Amino acid sequence: MLIELELPVYSYGILVALAFILGLYLYQLSSKYEKEPLPGVVSLLLLLSCSGIVGARIAYILLFPWQFSSLKDCFAIHEGGLVFYGGFLGALLVSWIYCKAKGFSFSAFADNIVPSLALGHAIGRLGCLINSCCYGKQSSFLKIYRIPGDPEGIYRHPTQLYCSLFLLGLFGFLRHLLKSEKIRTSHGFTASIYLIFYSVFRFFIEFLRDDDRGQLNLPFDFSISQIISALLFAAAALWLLRVVLSFSEKE
Repeated sequence: MLIELELPVYSYGILVALAFILGLYLYQLSSKYEKEPLPGVVSLLLLLSCSGIVGARIAYILLFPWQFSSLKDCFAIHEGGLVFYGGFLGALLVSWIYCKAKGFSFSAFADNIVPSLALGHAIGRLGCLINSCCYGKQSSFLKIYRIPGDPEGIYRHPTQLYCSLFLLGLFGFLRHLLKSEKIRTSHGFTASIYLIFYSVFRFFIEFLRDDDRGQLNLPFDFSISQIISALLFAAAALWLLRVVLSFSEKE
């Protein structure tokens, strides 16, 4: 079996749009069982689509400025060039501000949106697979994936597929957590679990990546994604500890 996809590049944009639509639909289903009032789907569509895409694109431009010779290039997102953590942090900040301004519980919102985020991200990584970006290092034992332009006989780790499969599993696990009334009422628990699991996975999958990670001279040759993953892990661990202690005090 050999994976060597050369579909039109705009398929990446189609999969990103599909990820948003399915994610919002899933959020709508999940939020019906939440006792706390949550932001509506229409508000989220505007908030997350704008802040997420803008954040992801800005992060990519900052990491790879030499790829952009004109303002038009900056808006060509249908050709790829989105950084997940940029989109995540952009959407996180805007969502937090929105929840605080409107009086919604950000922790309850985060719990209900992270399964959608995991599912949407899994779909988006399939777009990366098709677009031959975010690819892995050469593999001598797993000979199923190649990217256009590689010499004959060169195979790579399909890190995009690894990510997609992991995120699908994480999506199922997060949905399972939210079925528990005890966990659902412990606002922040599910979101912190998502952050811990994903940040650990992302930190280690970066060692298999071989695409351009940006010209940043970081200690131990870490990528910027690994630094962000480590910081998110620490923040999520503290958040989880706070949720657990708070729940223990109520019992």
